Amino acid sequence: MKFLWLICALFISANTLAGSIDESWYVGGGPSAMRINGLCTGAPANLCDDSSLGLSVRGGWYLNRYLTIEGSVDTASSFTSPAARSANLNGKTTVSLAGIGLVGFLPVGEKVSLIGGASVVYGEASTKIYADGFRSRDCNNHYSGWSDDWQSYCRNHNDDEYHSDGSASFGAQVGIEIEAVRHVHVRIHAQRYFSVDGGLAFGQHRDLDTTGIAVLLAF
Repeated sequence: MKFLWLICALFISANTLAGSIDESWYVGGGPSAMRINGLCTGAPANLCDDSSLGLSVRGGWYLNRYLTIEGSVDTASSFTSPAARSANLNGKTTVSLAGIGLVGFLPVGEKVSLIGGASVVYGEASTKIYADGFRSRDCNNHYSGWSDDWQSYCRNHNDDEYHSDGSASFGAQVGIEIEAVRHVHVRIHAQRYFSVDGGLAFGQHRDLDTTGIAVLLAF
């Protein structure tokens, strides 16, 4: 019962603090760039692409001027895993991450704030394979630096099928946010997602880095 009263008190306090500013919610997004750390280490350059342009979406609720609860989605779809480019197959890997956490604001000017935050994240990597030109499918010919799981996957899946792996992770964000005009904010941000399990596409748990710019509408 005491715990319930504590939750109610925190909720009322948050609403009171939020009422002290003229904006309570925000939502928006923009372009981003994502990189999978270590994906191409030791792999031939023509078999791997560890970077991709993508999309970043943000939305949140102002607890007060200095703190928000924020939900985020980051996605990019032009990675090429070494595994997906072997066995005479082409393939593209899509990575999507959705999280929720806290973002803090440190004002350094009337309309400029530094930001930093942490979040709990669910990440998923999905790879689509398809035949590479007119060459025959050879599941024994796979990048030697990858596990034999790829060989088994190749033998048991048809072209144009997806293989997806997902896992829970943590994210950390830093950046700068500027109030361009009333109720319109521009955020430049960098975020790292730690130890994301990409299954066959990643070969192991890997950190992901994203940088982007987002236009946020506050109301």
